[in-house]
Amino acid sequence: RPPRHEYSVNRDLGPRRLVVKGGLVIREDIELMNARGHMLKCSHFQPAEEEETEDDGVFLDATGPVPGARFRPRSRPFPCVVFCHGNAGSRVDALPLLPVLLPAGISLFCFDFSGAGQSEGEFLSLGHFEKDDLTTAVNFLNENCERVTRIGIWGHSMGASSCLLYAGSGGGKIVFAL
Repeated sequence: RPPRHEYSVNRDLGPRRLVVKGGLVIREDIELMNARGHMLKCSHFQPAEEEETEDDGVFLDATGPVPGARFRPRSRPFPCVVFCHGNAGSRVDALPLLPVLLPAGISLFCFDFSGAGQSEGEFLSLGHFEKDDLTTAVNFLNENCERVTRIGIWGHSMGASSCLLYAGSGGGKIVFAL
């Protein structure tokens, strides 16, 4: 088996609030239990907007402190792309898609397959079980993210195999696959 990608959430995924091509973005980290009982580590990068607050809190964006301002996910609905990484990859591999998707108002959901990155599990099946991890992610978005209007899937290498297997087994409510 290739070595498992090891990374630091704070160092490699960056700040929870950031600016991408002039647009505000918020990262929400989530843990989901897959069908085999493994905890999947996930991140949802969402278009955001500033929320003025009355407290004295100081929050940071890419340009420095923003007194009395918080980021919150954009109130208007938005589509979402679920990114599936390749063998020996992780959700960190999705970061190059941020400047492509977020300025267009499309959120990005990425996760470590079971047996990869920081998720639980000891092995990868090169698509067979990973399609079930993708099902877990899509079901979460459909059932818990009311602002997400449409879901697409984007896979790289083994992740693309997982996307094809998922789509071939019914594909839930996805509207496109890349």
